[in-house]
Amino acid sequence: KPSGKDTWTWAHGRWTGRSRATVPLTDRAAREGLSLFETARVRQGKALRWPAHEARLARALRDWKWPAPRGWSGVAKIIAECVRRNRPGAEATLRVMVTGGGEGAGWAPPASSPSRLYVELLPSRRPSHEVYRRGVAVICLPPGSADSTGFSRWKVGSRAMQAWARHGARRRGAFECLLRGARGGIV
Repeated sequence: KPSGKDTWTWAHGRWTGRSRATVPLTDRAAREGLSLFETARVRQGKALRWPAHEARLARALRDWKWPAPRGWSGVAKIIAECVRRNRPGAEATLRVMVTGGGEGAGWAPPASSPSRLYVELLPSRRPSHEVYRRGVAVICLPPGSADSTGFSRWKVGSRAMQAWARHGARRRGAFECLLRGARGGIV
């Protein structure tokens, strides 16, 4: 059982505290940043638009030729149980991640070390009253700040460029940012 402010997390087939959920160093998510994910708002105990998020993640698994991780067929039940265990209140943020699995080379994880499923629920972070008072502004960062790979069809876990752009936006006082990819889409 999680202690203190720790939350329940589904980590590759079992429930554990978020602080104890681990990705093995042999997994390509840790070694190479190979993972797929979806993030959804949870409101009043329901993951908003989850079927659309699930469909995009399933499409990415098929496109990348990754086998479904253990627990995938019951991911909606895992999400419902995660919400029940964590009792998030009015709003929370759901994160579902599928890792690239361990060992081997190439995009597809080998059958001996398949991809892994992680489901976590985090408290929603609300903007400060100052953000509402001042409004929003558009800040343009230099080219190369956002993802230039054109992977807007999938959400991938290799996010160094996005992290760099978000850091630049926050240095300039932004609470949050939307990043435009090389093809003009939001990444």
